[in-house]
Amino acid sequence: MPLSNLLTILLTKYKFTILLIVGFVISTNIHSQVTDVNYRNDSLNIIHQIDSTNKTIGNDSTNFIDDSIAQAKKTDSIRKSVSPNAISSKIDYKAKDSIIFKLKEKKIYLYNEVEITYETINLKAGYVEIDFNKNTIYATGILDSNGELQQKPLFTESSQTFTSTSMLYNYTTKKGLIKDIFTNEGESYIHGKTVKKLPDNTTNIKDGKYTTCDDECPHYEMKFLKAKVVPDDKIVTGPAYFVVENVPTPLIVPFGFFPNRKGRMSGVLIPEYSEYAKRGFCLQNGGYYWGINDYVDLAVRGDIFTRGSWALRALSNYKKLYNYSGSVEIGYAYNIIGEEGMSDYDKNQSYKFAWKFIQDPKARPSSSFTADVCVIGGKYNRYNSTDLNNFLTTQYNSSVAYQKSWSQGKYNLSANLGYIQNTQTHEVQLKFPEVNFSISRFYPFRSKKKVGALKWYDNISITYTFNAQNTLNTLDSILWRKENLNNLKNGIMHTIPISSSIKVMKYFNLTNTINIRERWYLKTINKNWNSESRLIATDTIENFKAETDFDYNASLTTKLYGMYQFKKGALKAIRHVLTPNIGFTYRPNFGDKFWGYYKDYQLDSLGHEGQYSIFEQGVYGGPAYGTSGSVNLSLGNNLEMKVRSKKDTVTGTKKVNLIDNLSISTNYDIAKDSLNWNFIYLNGHTRLFQNIDISFTGAFDIYAMDSATGGRKNKYEWDVNKKLLRTDNTQWQFTVNYSLNSDDIGKKRKKNLPAGSSEADLSFEPNPFISPEHPWNLNIYYTLAIYNKFNQTTKVFGQDVVQTINLNGGFNVTKKMKFSYTVGYDFLNNQISNAKIDFYRDLHCWEMLLWWIPIGYLQGYGFTLRLKASFLQDLKLEKKSDRNMFGQ
Repeated sequence: MPLSNLLTILLTKYKFTILLIVGFVISTNIHSQVTDVNYRNDSLNIIHQIDSTNKTIGNDSTNFIDDSIAQAKKTDSIRKSVSPNAISSKIDYKAKDSIIFKLKEKKIYLYNEVEITYETINLKAGYVEIDFNKNTIYATGILDSNGELQQKPLFTESSQTFTSTSMLYNYTTKKGLIKDIFTNEGESYIHGKTVKKLPDNTTNIKDGKYTTCDDECPHYEMKFLKAKVVPDDKIVTGPAYFVVENVPTPLIVPFGFFPNRKGRMSGVLIPEYSEYAKRGFCLQNGGYYWGINDYVDLAVRGDIFTRGSWALRALSNYKKLYNYSGSVEIGYAYNIIGEEGMSDYDKNQSYKFAWKFIQDPKARPSSSFTADVCVIGGKYNRYNSTDLNNFLTTQYNSSVAYQKSWSQGKYNLSANLGYIQNTQTHEVQLKFPEVNFSISRFYPFRSKKKVGALKWYDNISITYTFNAQNTLNTLDSILWRKENLNNLKNGIMHTIPISSSIKVMKYFNLTNTINIRERWYLKTINKNWNSESRLIATDTIENFKAETDFDYNASLTTKLYGMYQFKKGALKAIRHVLTPNIGFTYRPNFGDKFWGYYKDYQLDSLGHEGQYSIFEQGVYGGPAYGTSGSVNLSLGNNLEMKVRSKKDTVTGTKKVNLIDNLSISTNYDIAKDSLNWNFIYLNGHTRLFQNIDISFTGAFDIYAMDSATGGRKNKYEWDVNKKLLRTDNTQWQFTVNYSLNSDDIGKKRKKNLPAGSSEADLSFEPNPFISPEHPWNLNIYYTLAIYNKFNQTTKVFGQDVVQTINLNGGFNVTKKMKFSYTVGYDFLNNQISNAKIDFYRDLHCWEMLLWWIPIGYLQGYGFTLRLKASFLQDLKLEKKSDRNMFGQ
């Protein structure tokens, strides 16, 4: 039963008896840490002086009046007289110093570190007064020895929390009056002199300020006379003005509207102010964001320039959980560059279309649909891109693809729409569509039930690939013209590799492969000499034609191992692996008239003749002309050693590669009548200390050089210059990729500490940036390439050296100030090849960014000062360099 009604009835009939019972019950229920209990009878007051008290008032709780009293006489009359203002739930309370119960006034006073919980309400304060007559709770802080107010009231209801100097709250009507409030709403902070809290959790504020700074004395604020706060929705104010560091500014608004909703929100996108030398002043990236629903949104932005240029962009993101996600972007721009009549004047239109679609693998495990499309028209990237990286991109590859597999991946089908665009040459290649179907490798002669060892024919395998294309090569400016339909190239190609692998003399692997290809075309060509125009006329013949060609490949290989072990020392063993390989390839002459793939035609008026393939304009081309056959020889080398290692606790050793790969290869062409031997190629690569890569490539010739032409002549180098080989060209390349940071230095310092000492013993630090308070990192990429090659122009051997170094990294000057940089240097041209410097400063609720590109096509600078709150990112001061540096 509610405490207030129970007290009224009992005090009327059993005043003195109850007083004695109450004193007894309280004394027996006080916490074990009670230091002193003192009872006074005047004014029916009960004073508890305690270190820690936890009590509960209300229904279903242990009342400070014993339960036996609640079962006293007149129970029925008590129930009938319950007050409508009685509390409906229990109140849990505690205080550190003392709790005073005034039964006659129906009040409770709590002192020092008070905490009260009632339903969804939690209150912490230095002093709290509960009035059961008015159903109110009053709270304030307590003064310390210096007269400073401490333990200010901290009020929490559901997700709403605020602090104040004092507050009066009615727990029945859920209304409150609060003084000097400081509360957090999402990313926002509200200050107010007087605040009225309403039952629906909205608050009315008088003489307040709005900010996203969490400091009690904020670095900036919007001051207002009155405001209304709707939790998780919005904050609306009357006339307000902007204040920075307690200095009022002339920025005055007739009203303020601040979003306060968590998650997706719709609203205006504030434009950025910029200036361009050739396009004038502008407002950029202004528009509107619309959070349509939980699956899709839309942002529309625009640019406008004082000299007539303008642009519109729309970006929509979409996502359905466990199904798909992606985005669609459409942009159009009308650019006017420079002054009319000047040499640099340009007027152009450009566009952009981009679409991304990503299917969740869980949606359809055996099939997938993906799209990554980007089509750029005109000079969109040059004048209208908002990303500096787009200035460096010249080629875009777009595709829309569908893939399907059956029988655990044995059969695979894919359909693809492809688009390749070069924004520099304006060439485009369009594939619509390209279809692929393949059958994975299978063994037609193998029995499903294996019996005994495999026979040689059991290892014969076949794969099949079907490819169909419809391709157009043109320029982006004429892409959509009707005449391009006549320029389409289409065809179908079937590929059937048949291979077999068998063991020869136990240690050798012999692989044989026959590749069969068949091409289907709907068009062929016919060439004739036109005596009137004195030109070669090419006619297109509309008919179906099939072509079949094939080739044969064989390879014999093995591995030879050599190892030398050491009995003493850190070096345990050295192992050398040799991989010799002998191969043979052969392809017949499909230019022979027997096949009908090549025809003779007149080349000029003198009657010279040549051959052409009737399929040479097909999407897959035609079969090769002439016989081809060669014997291929190669030898691979790998050298490694095994050394002791304390880090490996299992084997106690580790492997170190001395030579990752050193290969020698050449081939003998059996189809030629002279100069049958090809160049001897030497390739080597190794890595040292996990950071240094060394590679070598060289081409050597057994034939002598023709000094007149610089080519090969049919005489051996030994016969002419008494040398086995002649160097044709060589290339050495050294690369160093090294990363270093403050953590690495700290680990090394800790490792090298004297025994029994700590890091604190190293108080002297000559470099301030090595301190843990100033983390830093540095990445070094150095390249040295040396090319030696015969110069066909000067007829002498020349040497080219390319030497570059790139550095990137950063360091923290303080915990809130960071520098990052990227710089490259070309030693050959003695100049900086690229450079960029970034500076970031954390200003608590603000942040400052500065970037500078001092050289190159993208040179310029930018400065931004903005608020850190995500929904106020558009409230900023921004300055970018004149894009005259960008050709704008």
